[in-house]
Amino acid sequence: MKIDRMFFDAFEKTVKADDTLKSFVDKEQWDNAVEYVAANVLNKPAEFFTLDKLRRAAGVDRRLTLREILEKIFGLIPGFKSKDELLEDEFQKFL
Repeated sequence: MKIDRMFFDAFEKTVKADDTLKSFVDKEQWDNAVEYVAANVLNKPAEFFTLDKLRRAAGVDRRLTLREILEKIFGLIPGFKSKDELLEDEFQKFL
C-alpha cells in the first residue's frame, strides 16, 4: 500500500540523516547500529516508528530483522528476500 511505502520512506529519511548511525554502518558495527536505532529512533513520539510497523510496511512474508532493514536502507542489499528465496538459497548451499 502507498501509505506503508510512505511510512518506510519516512523512516529511511530519518535513519539516513543520522550521522552517528552512518558511521556505525560504514564501520560495519551492526550490533551498535541496531542498539542505536532501538534506543534513539524506534518508539519515539514524533513518528512512532516500531519494528512491527516497519515489517508490515516492507510487505515481506516473513519477519525482518532490524539489521536487514538497515542494510536495505543503506543500499547494502538490493531488496528483502521472501521465505521461498531464502529456502532456495539454503538448499543451494546444502547441495
